[in-house]
Parts: sequence; C-alpha cells; structure tokens
Amino acid sequence: MRKKLLSCVLACAMIVTTFLSSVATVSAAGENEAKIGATEYATLATAIQNAAENDVITVLKDVEISSSVTVNKSITLTAEDAVTIKRAEAFKPALFKVQQATLTLSGSLTLEGHTDAYGSLILCTLGSSKAASSLVMEEGVTLKNNQHPNTTYGGAITLDGASSFTMNGGTITNCGVAKFNSTGGAVRAAAKTTGCPTITMNGGTISDCFAFTGGAIYLSGNGKSAASFTMNGGVISGCFAGRDATTVDGNGGAIYLYNKAGTDAKMTTATINGGEITGCKAYQYGILGMNSGITRNPYDGGTYYILGGHIYNNSVGYKGEASEDPGKWYGQSVYVQGLSKTGESLLTIGGDAVIEDEVYLSKNSFIDVRDDFTGVAPMYVQLCTEDQTVLRVVNADGEAVSEPFNGMVSIINPMFDDEGNYMRDPNGNIVPEFKLTFDTEGNVVTAPYTCDVLYTDGVENEVIFEDQFYSVAPGAQTPAFVGTPEREGYTFIGWSPAVEETATTSVVYVAQWKANTYTVTFNTNGGSALENDSMTVTYDSAFGTLPVVTREGYEFLGWYDADDNLVTADTICKLTADATLTAKWNVKSFTVTFVADGKVVSTLNVEYNTILTSADCPTVPAKEGYTGQWKLPTTGITEDTEIVAEYTAVTPSVDTDDSMSVVLPVALLMMALLCGVIWFRQRKRA
Repeated sequence: MRKKLLSCVLACAMIVTTFLSSVATVSAAGENEAKIGATEYATLATAIQNAAENDVITVLKDVEISSSVTVNKSITLTAEDAVTIKRAEAFKPALFKVQQATLTLSGSLTLEGHTDAYGSLILCTLGSSKAASSLVMEEGVTLKNNQHPNTTYGGAITLDGASSFTMNGGTITNCGVAKFNSTGGAVRAAAKTTGCPTITMNGGTISDCFAFTGGAIYLSGNGKSAASFTMNGGVISGCFAGRDATTVDGNGGAIYLYNKAGTDAKMTTATINGGEITGCKAYQYGILGMNSGITRNPYDGGTYYILGGHIYNNSVGYKGEASEDPGKWYGQSVYVQGLSKTGESLLTIGGDAVIEDEVYLSKNSFIDVRDDFTGVAPMYVQLCTEDQTVLRVVNADGEAVSEPFNGMVSIINPMFDDEGNYMRDPNGNIVPEFKLTFDTEGNVVTAPYTCDVLYTDGVENEVIFEDQFYSVAPGAQTPAFVGTPEREGYTFIGWSPAVEETATTSVVYVAQWKANTYTVTFNTNGGSALENDSMTVTYDSAFGTLPVVTREGYEFLGWYDADDNLVTADTICKLTADATLTAKWNVKSFTVTFVADGKVVSTLNVEYNTILTSADCPTVPAKEGYTGQWKLPTTGITEDTEIVAEYTAVTPSVDTDDSMSVVLPVALLMMALLCGVIWFRQRKRA
C-alpha cells in the first residue's frame, strides 16, 4: 500500500513539474523576456518551446543566449522596441537552429554575435524537398558582429541542404569567417544530397562581410536540383574575399557559385534583376565568381543572369586593388570560366543591367545578350581569335535570334609578345590585337587592327582645345593636327612623343607647353632708389621675392599693378605682357602735445613734416601778472613733439599816451591858479 502511495506521489510530482515547465512563468513586471499574445514568458527559449504553429513571439527586452534554441515550428520573432538577442560571451554555436520550419524575423530586432564564435547566428538545417528549413528577414532587423573560423558555417546565416533565405529588408553587417578556404561571409548556402538551397534578396543591405570564397554569398549545388540566388533589390557593399577581417586574398568578393564536378552548371544560378553591388573586393576570379579549381571545358561552376541592377566601383587584384592590366586578375565584375556542359553560355546579360566593371571571358567562352538589353557591359576576352564567337544574341527563352539590341557591349582583346606579356605602345597603353564591333542586329563583326591617333592638350581641369581623334591603317601617314595649338600665357613647343611620320601603333600625342616670361619694372613713387628696378616673372608661377623700399615719414603699403591690385611674393603671375608695379605709401602722423605750467592743454595730430603756426595752436592759458606764448619749432614735425608755453612777467611803465600829455599840463596850471588865489586872500587879510 505504501509503495502504491509513493508511486502516486512521484507521478503527481512529475506531472506538476512537466506542467510548470510548459506554462508561462510569472515574474515581476519587466523581467519577462517574451510574450505570445497576452501571455508572458520568463525566457525567450520557453516562449519558443510553447509556441504553436505560426505564432508571433514579441521579444520584450534584451536577451542573452547561452545555448542553441531549436525552432521546429513556423514562428515570427518581433520586437516593438529596439531589443538585442546576443550571444553569451562563452557561447560559440548557432543561436537558432531552424529545422523543417520557417523562422521570420521582424520589427526592431537585432541579433548580435562576437568575434570569438564558432558558428552562424542562424542555422537552417535538416530540410527536405517536402519540408524545407526557411528564414525570412524583414525591414528593421539587424544581424551583426558575428565572426568565427568554422568553414562549414557562414558568417551570419548557414543554409544546409533543402533550405531557403528570403531577405525583404534589414541589414547583415560586419560578419565573416576568418579561415583559409572559408565560404560565405554573410550567407553560406550549401547543397546536400537531400536538396539544394535558395536565396532571394528583395531588399535590405549586406555590408562589410568577408570570407575567403564569397565575401557576401556562397552558393553550391549538387548537380541534381536547382540551387539559386535571386537579387531583385537591396545592396551588397563593402564585402570582400579574404581569410580574415583585414586581408583580401580570396575569390569572389560578393557572390561565388560552386557546382558539383561533371554536372550541368545551369543547375547553380545567380539571377540579378535589380539592386546594387558596389565597393566589393577580391584577389582574383571576380566579384561575381564561379569555382576556379576546374579549368576545362565544359565547365561546371555555375551560371549568371544579369538582367538588371547596377554593378560598379568594385575591384579585383593584388590586395584587392584593381590592376591597370585588363583581365590580369580575372575580371573586375563577373568571372566566366568557360561554357556549360551542354555548350551554353555561363553569363547572360539583358534588360537595363549596368555593369561598369569589366567582365572576364576565358578562352573559347562567349556570353548571351538578350535582345531586350539596353544597359552597359565592358568585357575582356582572353586569347580569342578573329573567328571566335564571343557574343550571341538570344531571346528571353535563351534561343539565338538575329534581332538587334540597344545596349553597349565593348570588347577588350590585347596583343601579347613572345613571352606572353601584354604589348604596349610608347605611352604604356595595351595594344589591342583587333577590334570587335557589332552590327545593327547585334551580331559579332570582326575588324582588322587599326592605329588610333589622338591629339590632346594635356591640361587637367581645363579645355585648351578639343581632342582630335583619327583611326588609320598601320603604315599610313600620321594625320596632322588641324590648326595651331594656343594657350594664354604659354608657348606651344611640340608634341610628346614626337609625331611619327607613319602610324605603326595606337598613340596619344600630348601638347607640350612652355610658360612665357615677362619683365616687371618697379616705380618706387618717391621711395628709396633701387639697385635693380626690374625683374623677370613666369606665367602661372609666383612672383617671388620683391624689392624692399623705404621712404622717410611714410609707411610702405606694398606693390600694386595697373589695376590697383596688391602683388606679393606669393601672387601667381597672370601677366600677358611686360608691366609696371608701383609702390604705394601711407604718410605717417605724429602727436603734438601743448603743455602750460606742467599741464597738458590739448593735443594735435599732424602729418609728417607739418610746420606749425599760431593758427594751429590753442589759446595760451592766462596767468596773472604774466603774458604767455607757445614756443613753436621752426622746422616740420618729424616725431611726437611737446610744445611748452612761455610766460613773461608784466613791468609797470609811464603811459606815453597823447591824452596824458594834454591832461597833465592842465592839471598843473589849475593847481598854480589855486595856490595864487589862496596867497592873495591871505595877504589881503593881513
């Protein structure tokens, strides 16, 4: 009885434990990592485990993952606010493993790795023709900063066998596989016997990713079912083929196709209908490459269909730098190794595709150009002969037609010397063996080699005269330049190289110019005499050191030309004739201070050599018992000067005025009469 009771208790405990592990964990507000509808879960892994088919899981906060999360039901991970699902520091495998289901990423969601990982951020695996493993990425999502050395994984995403990746938007950036022979800096899509992967890029950006083969995308097929990459929009930029984050030494800077040996290359395809591929680099085998290990025809690598989009500013060469020699590093855009097993072209161009970077065609290869082609495509053709087909016009079904196309296809085909080196003309330009042009129906027409003769002015950022171009047969008389080259301030002295009497190769003749010299005479305008009053100047060069002059009482302002422009040693000469430079002066001024009894009365500013008069002076301050006046210099003012008032004491003196000479005698006479009257009265009394 006790044993039965114990068994029941244990069974109940297991049921409760299982139940608790499968229901939402109630935590404090803000601590849960995810929710499905209104139900929140403590961890994102628990939410995924409990999700039903096609559920939407909202990530509520930043999440750190320390063990791989398996997704075996089709779900959507989204975020309303910006959140990051990050690889734990010590965790290295894939964050998510998608198995026979579809994982959709949307909203403001970021998946971030680190540089010490050992797997992709997302692995789509175990897919089959009946149940593929798929990843869908929407606008707003970012996959970033995941780098590792595991050559069986891509930098950000791995598609294993029957799996697919659809990129509708978002960004994959700064991911890579740091190992020799690594593949797929952003996405590695590798076939298995169970099926082949497919990639569709409708939008978004893949940037700054790297792997030794396929800086952004690596796609391989099994030769049985179709493996494909389709680009309808978006941008692939700044990716490169290299063994680590700093070395460009690999193949296929943006995309690389690989197909099983001995099978039809048409089974592994890349179709570009739109978008941009720019700023990518590789050591060799193109920005859009195909496996280079097999050099035979028929070839197995893969097939490109470039029917739209823009491919530009990519570079292939030593350390990723473009070579001046066409074809040296197997093309700057598409590398075409040969023909398919059925003898068909491995590159078809059409629509409005613009390929600015050089396409590489190996020996005995050709391309198909659709009759709807309106774009641009330059090509390098390796070691072709005059009777070799390098271009075929086809319709949308790939059938050869005789219809014309309106795009522009240019062919580069150089000559080689006995040692296999490029033959060059005296200017270092590669000499073409023959030219290929196209008739109005887009068919190849061969033409014998001709000598191109170009006369140019050799002046950057300025048109002195329009280029004159001629095309003549080898051995013909070299066409002469029409007219006389003229350039302001210069004299034409000939062509470089010297013009040959007969044309033997294509050549560019560059006009040579000698700058004119002129005499400049100096007018000191009252200044000190010059030992040498002239100098020689050169057009378009600085005047150089100019003479120094002085003038007493004056400040030198500089040398001025006839248009009153200041000329200095750094002034660039634009004279077209002899000229005179005139010194310009500014007269100096000085302060005169008037002082009386030790006190400043006033000040006065005067020009050099001014002679002061009393009219220039203030009134001398009055001083009782004295008269005053200013003691003025008798010469002109040549420095700051102090003028001092001089005072003289007043001395009493007889006034000799005429009125006094009349009044005084009259006064004396009156006094005498008065004294007489007084004397007479006193005597009469007596």
